[in-house]
Amino acid sequence: MSTRAALALTQASWRTAKSYRLSFVLSFVSLAVTIVPVYFVANALQQFMAPVISNEGRDYFGFVLIGTAILTLVSAALSSFQSAVSGGLSSGFFEALLVTPTPLGLLLAGQTGYSFAWAAARALLLVGAGVLLGVDLHWLRLPEASIILVAVVAAMLSLKGEDATAAWLKAEKNNSVAYRGNTAALKGVNNGEVDGAIIYHYYYFGDKAKTGENSDHVALHFFKGQDPGAFVSVSGGGVLKSSKHKEQALAFLKWIAGKGGQDVLKTGTSFEYAVGNGADSNAALPPLAMLEAPTVDPSSLDSKKVTELMTAAGLI
Repeated sequence: MSTRAALALTQASWRTAKSYRLSFVLSFVSLAVTIVPVYFVANALQQFMAPVISNEGRDYFGFVLIGTAILTLVSAALSSFQSAVSGGLSSGFFEALLVTPTPLGLLLAGQTGYSFAWAAARALLLVGAGVLLGVDLHWLRLPEASIILVAVVAAMLSLKGEDATAAWLKAEKNNSVAYRGNTAALKGVNNGEVDGAIIYHYYYFGDKAKTGENSDHVALHFFKGQDPGAFVSVSGGGVLKSSKHKEQALAFLKWIAGKGGQDVLKTGTSFEYAVGNGADSNAALPPLAMLEAPTVDPSSLDSKKVTELMTAAGLI
């Protein structure tokens, strides 16, 4: 019942806001009025601001957009409680609520629920409008950066054991610098901010194939010698049991693993290795045999233990 009371208060605030139709409509219009000028101004400043935000991403419009969306939520957090209480006190409504059996926490949640929900909706609309305008959200690449470290840690655990892996992770935590993604890490090395970084090799080759601006002063180092750092991460594919298009999905996977899909890797600009039988990789890549990768059975990698060790080291 208490939860229903909080929801009822939020619903009442929604109905009150909706009753002021002009204000309600203008609140949506203001989003467009806000985002469009920001889009043009941010693009005009892109060349000047790109070096400043290089660790956060390359797109200044995306940087401003996400900051504005977060600020919307922070503003709601700072003002909604005070507004709800002061408004309730001035009308006498708040005192009446206090004599009800509803817990104080749920009363405040109900009083501020609409403000938070509306702020979240505005933030999502801002991001959605930004996506339509072509914003490049680099924060979506954070999981990608984590996968690199997880893969290396899994190989380390399999080859060297738990104690050696835990010691290495502790050293990694105490001595490394965290970058938001492969491109940012590559640029950090190129600019002399750090001596080296662990990245997927294809970011280096991809940058070289374009402008080379983030790789002019760096070179790739392959660990070799069956070192855990030379672990070759393999991408896999499968079909969901619940899939309604299993035949098409299997045909797609067969094409990827076959000559057509592997030729895309050879002639395209992804610079990832082709692993199909008899398939050749892009000529710019050193042959897989030269990498001297350790022999690791992917099915034997202990992802649960990897997560535990990385958590204990404070890396995740």
